[in-house]
Amino acid sequence: MHFTLKDQPLLVGFAARSSPAGEERAPVVFREFVTSEDGERLIQRLTAISDVFLSKAPADSRVPPESLIDHVVALLHRDGRAEVWVNEPGFMVKAKVKRDVTAGEDVLLDDFADIAEMVPPGITFPDDAAYVVLFSVGWRKGLAYDFSPLIPADHLPPELRAAPLRNVPRLLAGAYTYLLFRSRFILTEEEWRRLYEARWFPFTGLPAGVIDEMAHHAREGWPLDDLLPKILGAVRNDLPKVRALITSGPLFARHRKVLIDALEAFQRGEHALAAAAIYPRIEGILREHHAIRGTGKPGPAALAGSATRTAGSAGVSLLLPLRFEEYLTGVFFGSEDFSDPTQVTRVTRHAVAHGVASDDLLDEKAAVIGVLLIQQLAYLLPGDQVSGA
Repeated sequence: MHFTLKDQPLLVGFAARSSPAGEERAPVVFREFVTSEDGERLIQRLTAISDVFLSKAPADSRVPPESLIDHVVALLHRDGRAEVWVNEPGFMVKAKVKRDVTAGEDVLLDDFADIAEMVPPGITFPDDAAYVVLFSVGWRKGLAYDFSPLIPADHLPPELRAAPLRNVPRLLAGAYTYLLFRSRFILTEEEWRRLYEARWFPFTGLPAGVIDEMAHHAREGWPLDDLLPKILGAVRNDLPKVRALITSGPLFARHRKVLIDALEAFQRGEHALAAAAIYPRIEGILREHHAIRGTGKPGPAALAGSATRTAGSAGVSLLLPLRFEEYLTGVFFGSEDFSDPTQVTRVTRHAVAHGVASDDLLDEKAAVIGVLLIQQLAYLLPGDQVSGA
């Protein structure tokens, strides 16, 4: 249902704390994303929104009971109008997918490589209007709002007064992604350390269930390599998809033959050959991207930063760009003393390229990580990248 209210007082946010009458300044929260995890804070926000909008709906509008409300979209305009949609029109998402899909076909969690936008069909978000969006993912709810367009510029924090135009569908996509794939966004620093130490990452090429298991192992402190058989099986099943990624578009153009040969070696179980071929090529791809879109000298930190910060992925993303930057810098490019090659214990780009990674280290784990890195870069880096342009 949809209804419009007129002559509404301008809502500019929620009080951050209680303030006595007459206090000169009181902090206000004007932009926020709240979920079921926030408990009472979400209930307080929803109660206030219900009082401001839903309780004022026309008598014939038939607003459903709060327990039956799945989603709400509200736009607040400077002229006092409030447009409200309850349980309609739903949402559509724009996403990168891991396989070809046809109209009307079911799309599964494992089909998502990343979610770019979430929009309610037929509704646009004017830059000069505030918005409130409530949505549900299973049992969880998310509430996103931004009242900043209704606040005079001189009352906003300085960094927001000249802020770029917001992309609400992109922001909502991040909120939706967080709720839909929550397990990979709530890892603690200690759990991330365990992943990096074991050389693993929640690569977007992996099935969602395997990533959930990976997160659970990190949380419980269990050996992450126990999941290697499952990961290996998933990657083997995905080899046709990886081959298609390599053979399409210009991203892998200068490395295509070597990478295809490496995939064939991987399929034959020749893991040392696959890893030895893939790791240097990954750096080559990163260097080409940096030459086109990055700045500064192409050291490991710069290469990782260019790949994750200039490739169009921002905010909450299944590609976990900021964490992937840490992985590239600390794990893929990880430094180690090569003065005694017999003491090298890790498979890194440097160890492989300098020929000090022993045959034993270039095992199926090293190879499978290489293939997963190819997938990650294929989804992360822009598809219009042209080497040597």
